[in-house]
Amino acid sequence: MFFQKIKSARLRVWLLFFFIAISLFTGLFLTILSLDAELVMGRNFVTRLGNQISQNVVSQIEFSIEESEEFIGIVKSHFEHEFVGDNSFERIARYLGDHLSKNTSLGSVFYVDAVTGKSLIVSPDRGVIYNYFERPGSINLKKTPSEENMLFVRQVLPNSPRQGITQVTKYNYADYSSKPLETLEIPGLDLRNREWYKKAISNADSNTVHWTETYEFKFRGINNSIFGITATSVIRDKNKNIVAVVGVDIPTDWLSNFLKHSIRKNASDKDLHGFIFENRQDGGQIIIAHSDEDEVFPTMPSGILKGMCEVHEVKCPIVKDIMANMPAGFKNTQESPEYSVISFQTRGVEMIGALRDVATRRPPNWVLCLYISNYDLFTKTYSRLYWNLFFTVVIMLGAVLVSLYLAWNASRPLEGLARTAEKIGKMEFNTNIDTNSKILEIRELSGSMNRMKIGLQSFTRYLPRGLLNTLFETGQGAKPGGVERKVTISFTDIVDFTHYAEKLPPNDLVIQLNEYLGCFSSVVLENEGTVDKYIGDAVMAFWNAPLKCQDHPFKACKAAIRGMQRLQILQKRWLEEGKPVFKARVGINTGNAIVGNIGTEEHLNYTAIGDTINLASRLEGLNKTYGTKILITEATLSEVIDVIVFRPVDLVVVKGKGIRVMVYELLGLKGEVEPEVEQQSLEFAIAHKKYMAKDWSVALDLFENISQKNPADGLVALFIQRCRDYLQNPPTAEWDGSHEFKTK
Repeated sequence: MFFQKIKSARLRVWLLFFFIAISLFTGLFLTILSLDAELVMGRNFVTRLGNQISQNVVSQIEFSIEESEEFIGIVKSHFEHEFVGDNSFERIARYLGDHLSKNTSLGSVFYVDAVTGKSLIVSPDRGVIYNYFERPGSINLKKTPSEENMLFVRQVLPNSPRQGITQVTKYNYADYSSKPLETLEIPGLDLRNREWYKKAISNADSNTVHWTETYEFKFRGINNSIFGITATSVIRDKNKNIVAVVGVDIPTDWLSNFLKHSIRKNASDKDLHGFIFENRQDGGQIIIAHSDEDEVFPTMPSGILKGMCEVHEVKCPIVKDIMANMPAGFKNTQESPEYSVISFQTRGVEMIGALRDVATRRPPNWVLCLYISNYDLFTKTYSRLYWNLFFTVVIMLGAVLVSLYLAWNASRPLEGLARTAEKIGKMEFNTNIDTNSKILEIRELSGSMNRMKIGLQSFTRYLPRGLLNTLFETGQGAKPGGVERKVTISFTDIVDFTHYAEKLPPNDLVIQLNEYLGCFSSVVLENEGTVDKYIGDAVMAFWNAPLKCQDHPFKACKAAIRGMQRLQILQKRWLEEGKPVFKARVGINTGNAIVGNIGTEEHLNYTAIGDTINLASRLEGLNKTYGTKILITEATLSEVIDVIVFRPVDLVVVKGKGIRVMVYELLGLKGEVEPEVEQQSLEFAIAHKKYMAKDWSVALDLFENISQKNPADGLVALFIQRCRDYLQNPPTAEWDGSHEFKTK
């Protein structure tokens, strides 16, 4: 509009040139300002990258620590409830080895008898499983005959065969204690004299896991150049006397290579370095890992790199300067912040570092430090800036020449496009865009803007999703008492377990039973349930306590289905191994129950009690009568009727309950079962309805048709027999379809 009022074409050109020149200098100014933004982004890059790498390293370390503490807790609990004496070290070795093969972050585990000093050390073959890009033990040990030599057992016998001499015998894990590989006699070796043993004994009253500082492993069946930390705890007998110390070693020699690998993976184009140091109880610090360990750690007289050293021993002056300029808080992990970015100078070079406490407020007292020089960080930034300036000038000068040519003819359509763009920005889409300009660029711009308008108009029809409700944990006091809550209860039992218990050797029975219990317990936990207790071969579980659980009836049903699926895998393996094949039955009920701490002040058990629980237990037993696997009540079905495949079973009166309860068989989850199964469940429901209506002749025909399709269906056979009996001997007029059970 403004240019249309200017009659002189030359004036128009000069005004356009003036505006373009202003735009040019403005662009140059903004480009220079971008330098500061690039520098800020560089620092932010260090912050983000440092946090990413440190989180990666910290998570690996924390995972190893948590698995170690969990392992010790399991071993401690097992031996304190079923303590095995000095003559049962083969069982101890077997137990430690079996659990070590399932815990992927452990180095070696040991058991030291407090009275005799007799010890067992179970450790993996480092040459087989050690991967410098991962933590030790990150490759699962498989218990196949060809790979059992991946575990070694060392038996340590103080004062054997003579006073002051310790006999150390090495075995393959599979051959302990029949085929020793080698036997050494070491003077004065008694693991009870180790600092970690003394620390466990001196702190036994706390009944917790105790961690050492980093030290050199003097004896673990590995060479003396390995450093690491050890977690220990005591084991007591039934009289609360200390009988043994159990522990786990975590080597630290993998940290340097893992740190190097993490840095290369996340910052391959940056000269970034990192190290980990430990704050000692005496106030000092030691370096335990560095991404460039060959250039930092000193060499021992044996020629082997020393994987742990004090600050004054470090060969790299930058590390010494960093430690000297370290914020005081990071030299005391009780006061250190979790994460911090610092700037410092070393040898005249400006540096940026990122610090993070590896295990906040808990052992080990390790701090991760990542550092990079400003020059290495911003060299590419400056180079990129210079090229950006050059290309900006060239492009904008070319744009001036082109703009002078197109300005006159482009002014009017551009004004129209500007007004249209303003309306689109306000989400007003009722304006048509003219795409018939004589100028190709204007025509293309009009077409692009038209497509943008259509896309934005379509986008406004979409709505964002709502957030899911958050599950909150409910606290329970450590005193007797409970609250009434709606829960879903599940009972799982082995079919004819007494038969197997009488025929299997006790040890084989326990091993196979543990596999079975683990199968169903795992799916309960995966589906937010609580495993209450193991009653012989039965698993009792409930949902919606102590944590509130949405859709708990469905999650209980899903857990039962998944448990049966996993049991099929176990059954196939048991069959291949020539073992008896356990079969399971499940009963599920939903209703109100009392949940809480049941018992006395001396011994409490968090559980659920009430008729709801009793009915679930009865349902599990009714599977035997009906030839079914999973039975659920009508209360449960009403909550999950749209998401499961089921069929009615019977209206029952179980022993101990005077009310009638309709029970159903759970066949699977919708979308997961075969169409034939869903069709047969519908046909069965129709036949069952005729049965309940006392139309036994029609029901008999329908049931027999179903039986022809699936002759092995025991529930169909049961109802065929009932229909025939009722046709010959009809029940009384008061019969309501229910069936009363006199036994559990």
